Amino acid sequence: MLYIFDLGNVIVDIDFNRVLGAWSDLTRIPLASLKKSFHMGEAFHQHERGEISDEAFAEALCHEMALPLSYEQFSHGWQAVFVALAPGSDRHHA
Repeated sequence: MLYIFDLGNVIVDIDFNRVLGAWSDLTRIPLASLKKSFHMGEAFHQHERGEISDEAFAEALCHEMALPLSYEQFSHGWQAVFVALAPGSDRHHA
């Protein structure tokens, strides 16, 4: 997976609705159902801390949310989180 370290949407705007929308398109599970089951639980925090692999994170989240996705499909959806550069992040500072 692509990693960008960004604290608080400083560089890149993110939107988890885009992730859920991509997964909904791939699985045909209604977006509203995915929104109800999505939360940043223990697997999310373990992954953030580098305690579990990308594959283990995908497997855990797919299990928690009952998502029938391959790792590649999960990753495709997960990377949809990135919207655009945050305003002003393209300025160079001396």
